[in-house]
Amino acid sequence: MPLYVKPYVECASRLEGRGDAPPTREYVDQRVEIVQAAGIEAIWHSAVSQKCRALFPSMVYPNVHPEANYEAFHYLIDRMHAIGRPVLSWYSLNHAEGVVEVHPDWRIIPMQGEGIDPLGPEFAGEHIFACINSPYGEILPEFCKEIVRDVHFDGIWFDGSTWAVKNNGIPGCCCEFCMKRFKDETGLPLPHRPDFDNPGFRRWVNWRYDCLMEAWKHCVDAVHAVRSDAMVCFNNYRRYRNVAWQTGIPLRRLGWKAMVAGELDIRPLHGDFQMKMHRAYECGHLPESWMALCDHWMMWAPDFDVEPVLQAVASCAGAGGVMSMGCDSPSRALPLMTAIEQTAASLMPHVGGDPVEHVAIWVSQQTQDFYYRLDPMGAYRAWHGANDLCNQVHLQTSVVFDDHVAAGDLARYPVLIAGNAACISDQQAHALESYVEAGGIAVFCAEAGTLDAMGCPRQRPVLDAWLGILSRKPGKGFATLVVEDKGLCRAAGRYVSFQIPHVIAETRPGIKALAYLQTWDFGHYRDAEGTDVGELPAGAWAVRHGKGMAVYLAMDNFRWHHDAPTRQNLRLVGALLMKWRKPAITADASALVVINAWKRDDGTLRIFLHNAPGQTHRYQPAYGTGERLPVRNLSLIVNGPAVQTAVSGLSGKSFPVSRSGRRIRIPVLDRVEVVVVKLAGPAVG
Repeated sequence: MPLYVKPYVECASRLEGRGDAPPTREYVDQRVEIVQAAGIEAIWHSAVSQKCRALFPSMVYPNVHPEANYEAFHYLIDRMHAIGRPVLSWYSLNHAEGVVEVHPDWRIIPMQGEGIDPLGPEFAGEHIFACINSPYGEILPEFCKEIVRDVHFDGIWFDGSTWAVKNNGIPGCCCEFCMKRFKDETGLPLPHRPDFDNPGFRRWVNWRYDCLMEAWKHCVDAVHAVRSDAMVCFNNYRRYRNVAWQTGIPLRRLGWKAMVAGELDIRPLHGDFQMKMHRAYECGHLPESWMALCDHWMMWAPDFDVEPVLQAVASCAGAGGVMSMGCDSPSRALPLMTAIEQTAASLMPHVGGDPVEHVAIWVSQQTQDFYYRLDPMGAYRAWHGANDLCNQVHLQTSVVFDDHVAAGDLARYPVLIAGNAACISDQQAHALESYVEAGGIAVFCAEAGTLDAMGCPRQRPVLDAWLGILSRKPGKGFATLVVEDKGLCRAAGRYVSFQIPHVIAETRPGIKALAYLQTWDFGHYRDAEGTDVGELPAGAWAVRHGKGMAVYLAMDNFRWHHDAPTRQNLRLVGALLMKWRKPAITADASALVVINAWKRDDGTLRIFLHNAPGQTHRYQPAYGTGERLPVRNLSLIVNGPAVQTAVSGLSGKSFPVSRSGRRIRIPVLDRVEVVVVKLAGPAVG
């Protein structure tokens, strides 16, 4: 053993490995050679088969592999430790082949119905998915202890960490254990199909989150009971795909000593939003997301394009996380993995800290579940659209969840994008009002506040009186904002048009419109060109409360930016987000440049600049990111204490600083840069 095995959380590059049998010495020796040649800093293997049959002589799980032994794993881990590499065990939490062979009544009985993928023949009868409410949930933590204590892994990376069949598409479970527990804890019968009009089903959705998080926490506690420094990671399947409540994974603060991980699903530039969403779980380690080393899900073709993967590395690092990777043939991908390690290792010393805050994006579980219901992508599109829009106007973003809003934990954010948060509780409404009174800028869209936290319609939307809305009705056809505010007009022009659902609101007297709303039928806007704007309803306005402003937009401009981005909408909303609060740090640069700024304990700022060409693609393909061209002569703008020095964290070269100390000139940005800034005083934000 060396004097030092690098902690997993500090490793810049992480390579997945699995097996269906205990690892051979030949495999281990080859893997050590590859890791050393590429410089990879951490690996996974698996103490279980792909279907989670134990590959060691477990005292907890029955029906272990016929060749199960400890020696093979000890050889693997000792060899890796000898070169300073930590080794985690892959484990798919909802798989348990050997267990369900002996206990078939512990299997998930999948819920079926509208909005659920059809149950294929491979999942009928003797499938491998075990229910956590069965005794499987009791033995799982003990098995986790064995993996760390007896097999000597440095932690566990939980894949399949959902409560579902096929990881997400078929939620369950309708087994006897679930029926009994739900009845005992709620007094209600377990629903057997999705029905959002049924209060019992909505109750079941939230109950299920609590059950799965209880199982996660038991695994964390079990691992740390045998080794306090072991790593526990969970693959968060609640991400940009058409599933949400189906996974059983909530959007809420956890606060555990664990790592929230994910997958980029061959979308390298999603790293920025994923890391920020994962950070909102407030677990004790930097988040991570996994990327397959392949093109367009061709797993596993022999050719690789290096640019998308390095874009993913930069996207994750800038947002405060790390990219991990998987490959069928690491020896064939050695040049690619070497490039990944070199890029990631250069960025890792600068990753993390406290964000220099400007915009918080409210990522609402209750709205995604009970407003979007069977169309969770509608929420993802709005959230990603908000983040991409802010990226493109160079504003720092973070994510907050429902419980952040309910608790009033918003003061650090100058601006909150509530967006189309349809489901708002009374407690959240009071917290939002207090946030604005204290000086915050809150931006609401379309149907915000029309439902309560459980998705029940309100007789009157909870924020309407506060927003100055007397009545509202859905608009028809197309919509154009006729911009009235001079500053917004200079930024975006007179007209900003949309083809998206919108609201026609009657506002109370005295509301001054930032923009009026003109609705029209296809091809007939010219008929309305002579209309006096005074006759039009307001389409965007702001109401002052105390020291802050509540802003309302008649349509979801953020989802529109995701679906059909236009420069007019980008400039309109970008100007609006900076109208009453200057960002502490922004940039004079192409929309391709993403900035993320972090405060460090040494008093410096670490400002990541990422040249991310894929973000401007209207139809961004999975994996491809487009051509990367150097961006020249961009400037960082610092509103706050003057800049004393600005140095590249990658090359050590100094960047020119203006006499005022407010601008830093970056002559050339290739793919990624980290600017280390020393200020004359504490950073704002």
